[in-house]
Amino acid sequence: MSTNESQGIVVDDKVIGELEELSLTYSEISFTLEGDKSDRDDILRAVARSSNPEDAEPGKFERIAYADGDFEAIDKADGNSTIEAAIPSLQPLPDDPRDYLVDGFNTEILDQRGNELSISGSLVYKRTRTDVNGLSETRESGEWLFSLADGVSIAESKITRDREFEASSGERKLTVNIILNGEQAEVWAETVTDQDASFFREIPDAVNPAVDQSEGSVNTVNVTAPSNKASILPGGEWIVVEWEIEWLANRRYQLTATLGRDSAFETEASSLPIANSSLIAWYPFRDGTATDVTAGDSRFGDENDYSGVINGEPNVGGEPTFLENGGVTDPLTGPNSSALRFTDNFQSITGLSPSQGEETIIGWVNLDNTERQNLFGIKGNEDEFYLDFVLEDQLTLTTIKNDTFDTELTTNFTTTSEYTFFAIRQSDTGEIDIVVNGVSKAESDALLISNGSLQVSNDINSLRGAVSGIRHYNTKLSLTTIKDIYYNTKPNRPFRRDKDVIGATGGTTTKKI
Repeated sequence: MSTNESQGIVVDDKVIGELEELSLTYSEISFTLEGDKSDRDDILRAVARSSNPEDAEPGKFERIAYADGDFEAIDKADGNSTIEAAIPSLQPLPDDPRDYLVDGFNTEILDQRGNELSISGSLVYKRTRTDVNGLSETRESGEWLFSLADGVSIAESKITRDREFEASSGERKLTVNIILNGEQAEVWAETVTDQDASFFREIPDAVNPAVDQSEGSVNTVNVTAPSNKASILPGGEWIVVEWEIEWLANRRYQLTATLGRDSAFETEASSLPIANSSLIAWYPFRDGTATDVTAGDSRFGDENDYSGVINGEPNVGGEPTFLENGGVTDPLTGPNSSALRFTDNFQSITGLSPSQGEETIIGWVNLDNTERQNLFGIKGNEDEFYLDFVLEDQLTLTTIKNDTFDTELTTNFTTTSEYTFFAIRQSDTGEIDIVVNGVSKAESDALLISNGSLQVSNDINSLRGAVSGIRHYNTKLSLTTIKDIYYNTKPNRPFRRDKDVIGATGGTTTKKI
């Protein structure tokens, strides 16, 4: 039997029609053929198992989904909704027919005489597929390796990424397109089978993790990525939530798979919207400590550990209060991140990253009021600059250079009971400016303060409010970059890049129950 790509469906050892479209999900194959009336009747006679095509009853079956993710389709037409067929352009072994339930069978006339027809429908698997052929490929340079259940592995290099993060649902997802050959497509369809057991678990005000409850974790794929292409699809363990395979041509198929992690996954460096290459320290307060999450991480501008100390006076109010959520958007974990709340004097965070000379410090603060208090800045023995309120509703940039104290910049500011984005930028010649919610307010004369280290609040005029997402950079970020960071880390703002497409689609099946 020839395996020419123009072949359609093989029924009773006869090739019927010419294939126009073909797609697969975990439970069905959808097809469109170009044929004639005899092709249509041959299919229906095979379904009816009689010489009369009108005896066929396509679509008369019940599909049952079990708790473990398996499914079964039961013919309720006494066999007249079932067909034994093969798809030569898909299967490596075209003479290996299977039993399918026939659904959605339709014909459309293509010519004026009514001889040429477009024949479409779906072939639904009778039960969850388990007939894996044991394909085990190895990865070459530039290829990804997908290690599936049952020891199956697929190696491919032709991969593109569509989108990530579904804003409306809070689902951290990655949708990729992978070009496969016929055998790889068939093996994927035979292995990643229990799609009813994979989903995104809904967690209020948080990123929804992917869950694989299938027996044997058949929807979980371990990916090995080429080092120079990890920005497209990072390596590690992924859960396949949805997939669909579409026939292209020449026994080539495109697999579109929606992938998720069982926890908020770390995005590759190139897509973090926080200018990571110049980021030397980042304090998201995820566990209630002043841990520098850039430490030892080559994705960022400095791998040194600049973790700090959280201070508080036990007899006054103790340390700042840890807020597990309620903070701004963390590009690695999603919206509603952690924060620290300052309520009393002697509460501060010290011992953080050292001054860089040219630098930018960014932080989100939800102020309780604008009375006299200190926000954050560079503190040292002689040279300092920091944001504070000396007079109520007057945000100032205070500097100390060679023990000379000065209030360099002042701008009106009133609290709004919401988080405000503050940034301090210092150029390599010492000009310092304040940026509030992405807008530059004013710039000081050249001072070049380069001694000391980053500090949040102080002992006497301690901050009153919550702090989230403190970052320290070794360069004066452009105002455009500042605005990008402001936009991408706003409270309840899902992480996205401007070119990302919001939303995702994948293989689904209409239940006939």
